Amino acid sequence: MVTSFFRIIRKEVANLHAAAYTVAIFTLLAQLLALLRDRVLAHSFGTGEFLDLYYAAFKLPDILFALIASLVSAYILIPLIARAGEESKMKARELLSDAIIFLSIVLGGAAVVSAIFAPQILSVLYPSFTGSELFAEFVLLTRILLIQPVLLGISSVISSVTQLERRFLLYALSGVFYNVGIIFGILVLEPIFGIAGLGYGVVLGAFLHMALHIPVVVASGLAPYIKVPDIARLKSVVLHSFPRSLALSAHILIGVAVTILAANLSEGSITIFNFAYNLESVPLALIGASYAVVAFPTLATLHAANDVTMFVKRVSDAARHLVLWSMFALVIFIVLRAHLVRVVFGTGEFTWNDTRLTAAVLAILMVSIVGQALVLLIARAYYAAGKTFTPLIIQGLGAFISIGGAIVLLYVHEQVPAYAYFMESLLRISFVPGTEIISIALGVSIGQVFAGLLAFVLFARQHPVFRRAVLPVFFQSFSAAIIGGATAYSTLTLLGGIFALTSLTAVLAQGVLAGTLGLIVFLFVLWGLSNREFQEIQAGMAGFLQKKSQSS
Repeated sequence: MVTSFFRIIRKEVANLHAAAYTVAIFTLLAQLLALLRDRVLAHSFGTGEFLDLYYAAFKLPDILFALIASLVSAYILIPLIARAGEESKMKARELLSDAIIFLSIVLGGAAVVSAIFAPQILSVLYPSFTGSELFAEFVLLTRILLIQPVLLGISSVISSVTQLERRFLLYALSGVFYNVGIIFGILVLEPIFGIAGLGYGVVLGAFLHMALHIPVVVASGLAPYIKVPDIARLKSVVLHSFPRSLALSAHILIGVAVTILAANLSEGSITIFNFAYNLESVPLALIGASYAVVAFPTLATLHAANDVTMFVKRVSDAARHLVLWSMFALVIFIVLRAHLVRVVFGTGEFTWNDTRLTAAVLAILMVSIVGQALVLLIARAYYAAGKTFTPLIIQGLGAFISIGGAIVLLYVHEQVPAYAYFMESLLRISFVPGTEIISIALGVSIGQVFAGLLAFVLFARQHPVFRRAVLPVFFQSFSAAIIGGATAYSTLTLLGGIFALTSLTAVLAQGVLAGTLGLIVFLFVLWGLSNREFQEIQAGMAGFLQKKSQSS
């Protein structure tokens, strides 16, 4: 049975849409486990100081990962390993070994230094936490979490082989194992070791994330070994990865800025934002990340072969379906936001006010999901083409606007009562404490919408075929999503007058029914519009069912 399981997860998936749906299925499993993780945290600790410190403790490790681990980015390594492998397997193995040795020495050293000076660094980042009774535990947790970027950095490097071998199912499964480790830490280790147990669980999850790729690397004959690094080769990798490192740093910088700003607001603001962000990450990972991940190796191969026509077609195909499903997710998540938050987090110490505020932040963040998904895909298209500075410009400007917008809108929220009243009324959170966090979320969302628009315009200007292929999908999918969302909202209104939402089962049932009807109407409108993407989905499903019937 175990042998059959590993044979299945190591299976190669070559077709773009099949691979994307394969990754999406296991990404969904990983995201469901992540939501289960957050539900357990919400039940046990609510949205108080404890979880604020927990989420803040990740930021220093995140900074190290962005600045150092991404200097040997998988998006740079994949084309290099592919080209080296065409010459000889030994060259590809040497390249992989150089990257891992670099991470072990440089990132490991930086983690040790950061652990030593953690109290001073955290005091500078979060001065409002220094007076907390839990500050010593906050420092301990941060020190434990500094092991995580080293393990995830090595995992990112060796996962290059997993992606090159098109073992996308295994690649997606690593996220499942990561969350299993964290949940084990919450349920088993935290009662024993306290807040440090949460850190041990994260480290366990990172180790499992890394270990899952090892069998594929060994089987491919590319297992790394201890050697004297080739400085010239490493220099080339680092120089090409540097823009990618800065681009990733832009994303991390947003998270750090949000945490610093939220640390000065009402207790629980950091947790509220992270809960909403993690919930928004589910459709983003399922849709945006799935297509971006599976398309990248093919895009790198096509660009290396100078097949520009097929290169742009692949990007366009992925973008069309990405926009279609992102647009539906945008509308349906806004309509069902309270139901989603209540089902996922509504337990134990998580209050109704926490639900309303998290739902409001979720709605604001969802506005940018189409833009975020496009950035994920188009950035990888540029990386495949060797143009690493363009994604840096896109994500750098997006981060600048996100952080600047958050600061300005937070100031406006505190100084202009009319603005605060309008936002609270619009999102139905009047008289809920701590509403300032919605303005931080709005600033972030505006920046990510801008980044998505900029990515689309830049790529479409270079490849007009892309614009002609993708632009119609925006209008058709938005129209269908609005009608589907209206159906879901009407269903909620009708059922709300019939059934009292006094239990988790009732909330879940109402949300599932409304969402399902919304999806059916969304697809029906696409069918009525003779939507190209809907027809492709139909053809794909028909082909899948035909193969299943023939095999049986």
